[in-house]
Amino acid sequence: MKDELGIDHPFTITTSAKLSYIYSRVNRYAEAEAIETEVLKQRTRLLGVDHRDTIEALANLAVSRHALGHFAEAEKLLDKVLKQSTAILGDDHPVTIKISSNLAKAYVRLGRYTEAKVLQLQNLERSTKILGADHPATIGESADLADTYHVLCRWTEAEELTIKVLKQRTRLLGTDHPDTIGISSTLGKIYHALCRYAEAETIFTTVLKQNIGALGIDHPSSIEASSHLACTYCALGRYAEAEALHLENLERKVKIL
Repeated sequence: MKDELGIDHPFTITTSAKLSYIYSRVNRYAEAEAIETEVLKQRTRLLGVDHRDTIEALANLAVSRHALGHFAEAEKLLDKVLKQSTAILGDDHPVTIKISSNLAKAYVRLGRYTEAKVLQLQNLERSTKILGADHPATIGESADLADTYHVLCRWTEAEELTIKVLKQRTRLLGTDHPDTIGISSTLGKIYHALCRYAEAETIFTTVLKQNIGALGIDHPSSIEASSHLACTYCALGRYAEAEALHLENLERKVKIL
């Protein structure tokens, strides 16, 4: 295609961008980043820095940098592209909301939770207005905000929002969907932190069974769920059960890692 149309042909650039998206979806972020870097250069040169396609190319590159663990660099890129997107597309544009959401995620990884919370509240309000309360992006914003409330020890807000997301995902995705299982685990962690150990145990037991059924007993998510359950057993004074699970988890971690 490059030989036939040339590297600067719009179709060639669009195809490259689609390929980078596929790589990012299958967690091949280094390959995605390499392509996104070239796409950004081409779109900047051909379309200008403020063109929507250029803005999206920069946003995609920032996401790959974040996924590769370059959080400070990703934060700088996302802050820059958020300002551009806000100026060109507006506060309420879905692209702007998505960029702002990714910037909030970068703040979280950098430990800047208060800044993350401010953005997440804005994003949730805008996403609800533009996309609707049951849109996956809106539910994702709620889940991210609930996680931040959890980290900030704002337990009432964390619990209320997590229960809301759990109900939505159960209704829309089903009980065994990974996103439903994930938010259920978050609720278990909140109950554990609040010393509501019996409720936490019930949730972690269910989550463990679901993860084993869907992913297998040696999957990291299954081991994590088992670890949470073991800690809950310990808090309940069920030390023999806690010890047995911890030993099993240790054996699996040694085997996998």
